[in-house]
Amino acid sequence: FDIHRSGLSEADTTLYEGLRVTTPARSIADAAAAGTGPEQIQLAVAQAIARGLASPAQVRRAADRPRYRHRRTVRPLIGRALARARQ
Repeated sequence: FDIHRSGLSEADTTLYEGLRVTTPARSIADAAAAGTGPEQIQLAVAQAIARGLASPAQVRRAADRPRYRHRRTVRPLIGRALARARQ
């Protein structure tokens, strides 16, 4: 496992079993930025929404956040994944 450290806003984190972790929406956006395949991103988005772990708006906001250097890459991936999740 890799542990990454970054200054995160409260909106990007949640507590899970006593540990502060990134929200599902932020984790999906980070995975997309790291080069995870589009099929995996689509599956993650669909599952997060279906399980009630993230809303479409939360996933969109995670990819669209201000000063996000991977925005141009991640936004289209997330947009396509959200469109497929609606089908």
